[in-house]
Amino acid sequence: MTELQQSHSLTGWTLDGNAFRQTLDRRAVFGSALAVGAAAMLLGGKPAAALTAQNLPPTVLGAIPERHGVLPWRTLALTEVQYGQKPKIPAVVQKLDGKQVVIEGHMMPMDDSERLRQFLLTAYNAHCPFCMPGGMVSVVAVHATALIKVTDKPLTMRGTLRLVSERGSSLIYRLDKATLAT
Repeated sequence: MTELQQSHSLTGWTLDGNAFRQTLDRRAVFGSALAVGAAAMLLGGKPAAALTAQNLPPTVLGAIPERHGVLPWRTLALTEVQYGQKPKIPAVVQKLDGKQVVIEGHMMPMDDSERLRQFLLTAYNAHCPFCMPGGMVSVVAVHATALIKVTDKPLTMRGTLRLVSERGSSLIYRLDKATLAT
């Protein structure tokens, strides 16, 4: 049996008859396992967090950083929604009903027109209309006073916030008489 040059730190190539065969180097595997164990001990033995939408920073999902004077999406997210039941809207959100607000989000067109008066404003940059991170509390239906050009850039809108809390409604929030805020 003739030994050839190693191509990877954990494996080696050997010539076995007329065929090459890849084998594990047991010493390298054992040493690597010890190194991983030592690193885990040094890091305090804390379990690794899974890479899920709940564990990602919101900006990775396309969330817009909060700004002074702009209604934060985390306030709207305080509403509890369970399928088939009326949403439980907390007092802090109920106080916003009928008030002028400024909200910033991503435009989700409802049709293929170049300019729209009605569209959805979302907390996260949606890549699919069926996969909305954040659920119903991260969407506001916009009813603008003038046509607004479709864009993939974040929009800042000013208007009257309305709560739509009927059982079975697919939306909770609506922004009436909306205009682009500068």
